[in-house]
Amino acid sequence: YAPALELYYTGAAGNFTMDEKVRAVSGAVTTAEAVKDFAALKRCNDFLNANLPLSAQLPWQLRYAAFLEKNGKKDQALAKLSLLWQQLADAKLVKEAERAALELMNFHLRNKDLVSGGKWADKLEKSSIPAYAAAAAVVNGRLLESQTRYESAREKFLAAVCETAYDVGACPVLWDTPGGRYDRSTCKMTDAKLLKKLMKVPDSKPDT
Repeated sequence: YAPALELYYTGAAGNFTMDEKVRAVSGAVTTAEAVKDFAALKRCNDFLNANLPLSAQLPWQLRYAAFLEKNGKKDQALAKLSLLWQQLADAKLVKEAERAALELMNFHLRNKDLVSGGKWADKLEKSSIPAYAAAAAVVNGRLLESQTRYESAREKFLAAVCETAYDVGACPVLWDTPGGRYDRSTCKMTDAKLLKKLMKVPDSKPDT
């Protein structure tokens, strides 16, 4: 990776455009990861952070945090993700901040911290990105189930899926087994509470 790094880290770097420098250092990242050269990788990451707009830093910061976590530096990875989310939130880069929040949620779940994972899931449930909101609803549903509140969790999950389907222009379909929440012989819902919750979705979206 040294030749790629030298494009920036020598006096000759002044002969290259910023885009060329970024491409050179970006290429060095892959090799630095492969040989697990933490010092070189940090150097590359610091350069990209200093020379890219905050929104463009997102994939590199996430990649760097993933590398740190994979290689046993979980505290550093968490600190990197937390700082990234805060910076994006402060800059009002909503979608980018939500992506960082998604990674934080998954980080905590991978590391068995269900409480912290649930807190990030709560933040994401009202995400402007349907896939993020659905993922958060699944997590919260599972957390509720693990706390023995099965019915509440299932209702929350089904309502979230129903709403996400409407948001993307799809028709929500409830696939249920006999004896469940839908009576196939009468073609009626047997779970009045769930039905009421599901019907609130189209009522709140008159244009869909």
